[in-house]
Amino acid sequence: MRSRMLITVFFFTYIILGVAETGSTAINLIDGKEYVFSVSPYFRTDVVTLKNNIDLDSRNKDDSTAYLGFDYSFGFNLKSKESGPEFYLKLERNGPSDYDAPLFIHNTLRTSTAGIERYRNEELLPQIEEFWGDFPLSDLPLRLKGGLFSYGAGNGLSLGGAYENYGLNLSYSAKERIKFGFYYCRPDLVYKSYLGERPQQDKEQGINYQHTKANFFALDSTISGEDYNLQPYVGVLIDNTNTKRASTFATPTHKDVLGTLGISWERNLDKLSLNLETARNFGKAKSSDEALKDVAHSGYAFYADTSYALNKLTPHFRFLYASGNKVTTDMAADTVLTSGKNRAFSVYSPLNTNLSDSLYPSFTKCSLPIVAAGDGYGLNYGIPRPTTFADPRLPDNTILYGLGFDWTVTKKTSFSLNWWYLMAAERGIGTYNGEAKTLSRDLGNELDVSCTYALNDNISLSLGGGYFFPGNFYKEERDDAGSLFTPIVQGDGKADNAYQIELSLTLSF
Repeated sequence: MRSRMLITVFFFTYIILGVAETGSTAINLIDGKEYVFSVSPYFRTDVVTLKNNIDLDSRNKDDSTAYLGFDYSFGFNLKSKESGPEFYLKLERNGPSDYDAPLFIHNTLRTSTAGIERYRNEELLPQIEEFWGDFPLSDLPLRLKGGLFSYGAGNGLSLGGAYENYGLNLSYSAKERIKFGFYYCRPDLVYKSYLGERPQQDKEQGINYQHTKANFFALDSTISGEDYNLQPYVGVLIDNTNTKRASTFATPTHKDVLGTLGISWERNLDKLSLNLETARNFGKAKSSDEALKDVAHSGYAFYADTSYALNKLTPHFRFLYASGNKVTTDMAADTVLTSGKNRAFSVYSPLNTNLSDSLYPSFTKCSLPIVAAGDGYGLNYGIPRPTTFADPRLPDNTILYGLGFDWTVTKKTSFSLNWWYLMAAERGIGTYNGEAKTLSRDLGNELDVSCTYALNDNISLSLGGGYFFPGNFYKEERDDAGSLFTPIVQGDGKADNAYQIELSLTLSF
């Protein structure tokens, strides 16, 4: 069986390399009078080195590792040359939470959840990642899309977009520059369709694919001009799950309505580019216990990205603020939050965190720190920090400043440098010598670099990574094992630096 898997991977690579000089965005298999049938192969292999990303402790060698990972996919597209129907199917194989899948591991590959074993045999086969059909309705500028696909709005901060769900999307173009859309999906109805064996270690990573009784609706509008793009949107998650909730609140609930209202705005003024987005949660989770109040959702977020083009050099500044739940020293011994408000900015509700497997931000146009927020290809879920959702990648309880530049060295070579400073919007809590204490909001600094060289239109080499310098939060002296919304990383007053380095070869069409 292992030999068959290796032959399959070799065959896919041979096909991609064999056509890599075409320079096209896709490979046309059939080019008829009315339809075009094409395939878009993608293959990436990474050599990844990580150190201290779990506990910031150089004395512990369990989180010092290197491994060879991969990610490949084939997208098949049947499209009308006019404005007729379009059909799409994507087969893909990657690793846990869409990071790369490890093939060979040196030492032990660990995440903040559990260890990872290398993929083998059936685990190397692709799965059905996406499929859909897109149809015109009558003679109106109206189209209906249905199947397994992802949905997002704005910069991908608030209405999912990272994962595919079974859903419907109805779009209407009133004019060339004005579009309206309505989206519906049933989160986690059948999240993934596997061709090969489902990796058994997914469950150890917290990927359970729980079936929930939830529905998600969204409305968005896009208004475009020559130098601007405006997109208001609203999304509502209605969750009627009863007993299968994984909740961080003490309030028992059987119905939760989580809404998000937001607007994204982009403007290009000659060499200056602006990108702004703001979003706010609304709705509430109804309590089934008369002694406890309903939980109202009131989180909010703001994102800004501005850049200025100076010939080959483009400096930029980025800022993210996302609200979090406030805790006090009186809550140091609590394990869940007893409150009538969820102040944390939420993409999915903290009263049912099982929905993270289906509703998760894609950060389509946002950059995040590679090490602290796990924004690289390598298996790193981020450095633990104060957060309601126990996920350093989510925009929750976060203040993030980013300053850097992109440099087009040559036509084939690009370089980028980013400095990040991270803070917690709300202080974490802990204990020391039996006394509760508030902790520093200073999470630390990170320096990220990336260099990419394009061999041709389809093949590129990249070298990048990040180096994280822990802030005062990680250097606090603590004797607890982790408190409400505040994980324990180091408690001895020391914290070592962490880094992640990635060397990638990418073949894409």
